[in-house]
Amino acid sequence: MATLTGQQINNTYDGLLKLSNSTTGITNSLQAIEDGLGNDTGSKIATNLFTAPNQIAFYQNQQPQQFYGLGATGSAGALPGGTSQNNLIFTYFYDNGVHSYSAITVNVSTITSTADNVELLFYDLQFVDDYGQFPNNLIMSGITLPVSSLGFQTITLPSTLSFSGKGGGYYAAVLKITNGGLTPTIRYTTQVFAINNQSYLWHLGIVRNTAGTNYQTGNRAGTFGNNSWYFFSGQTTPQVITSADVVSRFLTTVTAGQVLGFNLHVIK
Repeated sequence: MATLTGQQINNTYDGLLKLSNSTTGITNSLQAIEDGLGNDTGSKIATNLFTAPNQIAFYQNQQPQQFYGLGATGSAGALPGGTSQNNLIFTYFYDNGVHSYSAITVNVSTITSTADNVELLFYDLQFVDDYGQFPNNLIMSGITLPVSSLGFQTITLPSTLSFSGKGGGYYAAVLKITNGGLTPTIRYTTQVFAINNQSYLWHLGIVRNTAGTNYQTGNRAGTFGNNSWYFFSGQTTPQVITSADVVSRFLTTVTAGQVLGFNLHVIK
C-alpha cells in the first residue's frame, strides 16, 4: 500500500485528492473532488453532504427529523404467535447511520393477559449463503417494551443508540417475548414503512426458499414479505450470532402479519 511517509508535497500532489477550490475547505456548497492535477473524480462534497454518480442519492433537508425507525401507526398489528414465547422474531429496517437516539416509542393496542415480558434488541446483518440476511453483531439489548398500558408509550433507551459505526443500511430488530409458556397476548400497532423500494432492497440479496419453489429477497423463509417478521429458534441472544447459529436456528415460519412499529427519538 502506498505511503506518504518521507515524501515531499511537490512529488506527490498529483495523486492527492483535493477540492475544486483549494483555498476554502469544505463549505455549504457542493464542490467537486479532484486529484492534484484537476481531474474530476465525479464526486462532490459539502458540509454534511456527499454525492457521487454511482450512489443512489436524492436531495434531503439537512435538519434532522424528530423520529426515525419503522414508524408506529394506530392500526393493530398481528399477535406474535403461539411459539414466539419460546423463540425470537426479527424483521429488517433501514437506518441512515447518521443520527443518535435517546428513546423509543411504541403503540400498545392490546395489553397482555399472559404476563408477557418483551425485550427489543438491535443487531447488524450478515449474509449466509443459501440462507440470506440474518442478525449478526449485537448493537443494543436491554430495551424492555411496555405491555400493560394502552396507547403510545415512550421508553428511555439504556444508553445512546447509534448505527453510525456501521453506516447507512439495513439492520435487524429482534423481539424476545417471555412468559410462563403461554401464547403471548400483547399486541402492538403496525409499522409505517415497508421495505419495498427495489433501489435499496437489492442489498438484501436473493436466495432460494426452503421448499425450492421460489427465489426471493431477504431470506429463505416459506414466504417473504416487505414487512414480515421471521422466527429464530430458542431465545439465546449472544453478542454475535454466527453463520452456524443461522443454519441451526432459523425457522422458515413467518408471523401472521406485522408485529411491531417503533419510533426512534433523534438526539438533536
